[in-house]
Amino acid sequence: MTIRGRAPGEADFFYTLDRVLGGLLAALKAGRIEEAVDVYPRCREDIGYQIIARAQADPDLFKQVANLFYRARDFARAAYCCEHLEEHAKAAQLYERCDDFAHAAQMYAAAGERLKSAEMFEKDGAVAEAAKLYRDLGDHLRAAACFERANKRFDAATSYQAAGKLEKAIEILNLIDEDSPDRKVANKVIKELMGQANLQRAPTSQMPLADVTPAKAPGPVTPEPILLGGGQLPESGKGMVTVMEGFEALHGLPLFAEVSLAELKSLYHLCEVRNVGTGEQIIHAGAPADALSIVLAGELHVRAPGTATPISVVSPGQYVGEMSMVDDVAAIVDVVAARPSRVLRLATAGFKHVLQTQDALALRIYRAFNRVLAARLRDTTARLSRGER
Repeated sequence: MTIRGRAPGEADFFYTLDRVLGGLLAALKAGRIEEAVDVYPRCREDIGYQIIARAQADPDLFKQVANLFYRARDFARAAYCCEHLEEHAKAAQLYERCDDFAHAAQMYAAAGERLKSAEMFEKDGAVAEAAKLYRDLGDHLRAAACFERANKRFDAATSYQAAGKLEKAIEILNLIDEDSPDRKVANKVIKELMGQANLQRAPTSQMPLADVTPAKAPGPVTPEPILLGGGQLPESGKGMVTVMEGFEALHGLPLFAEVSLAELKSLYHLCEVRNVGTGEQIIHAGAPADALSIVLAGELHVRAPGTATPISVVSPGQYVGEMSMVDDVAAIVDVVAARPSRVLRLATAGFKHVLQTQDALALRIYRAFNRVLAARLRDTTARLSRGER
């Protein structure tokens, strides 16, 4: 199946849903995974549910679909597929990767990885569940901290005592409300702990604070299905699929290597495609760049101010202006179209707003950005050591 983005000046290509789904599944059945990975992320409409619905009766094909979603960085659907293939550990890792910590916790529990399950419950804010698991695993300090966050003070004190933190246990017990059913027992235990603390700080891990039976860790569970909503098309196969021009260039940038497909599509919708005429300048030395620009067609030249000889050439798939994403410093070079060109522009203002409002996404982008800069520094150092410029 061949699906291309639009040529300069043309409208988006539209395809029937049946054609796209049929072509994708045929490619997967034939083992042509690269072809499917090329097409699926560029579909503007959400067709993941339809792919799952058509493939789920064939276990081998369903595995290929899971691989497609993973390769396309649609981690939520890849996790969904792994879950229904009962590959719980893989599903858990993928749910964690797309910040769905609740499902990740359930899948780690199903895979028998109780510590990871506890960590995911804690990340999701289900601190009471996390505390019970930590307690069962003997990690009393983490259990105590989670019980404290859950406002379960008697349990928190119990765990602090088990960890040998008598003073902290006393502090927590003193916070129990006077009208609490635990208050009377707490007063008694406080006296006992104060006596122990005044001794030579003997080990207290063998001194149970109360006869508390730890709750059992959650057993294997069947999570609720992911809601696969958002721009979905009808299951009948009737409808149209739009190919997003230039999305594959955005998808392939090292700067966005850790960004999920859904997140990348949200960034794509902040972009615009622009035609740039020969000699048109898109970055001016002395002024901050206002966008990340990816070349889709044509060629850009990077020049020192006031010169005509290019320092470097920017070809299709390459980009300029990335420093504007994280810094407002003025550019030190001019960037000019060497011939009629077409670029995908991600405006700095919109991008920075996303980073300010989506902390998890910002962290992944900054982490990738650091890797890109580190690789450039290593390359520059290596070239200088060889006497190159």
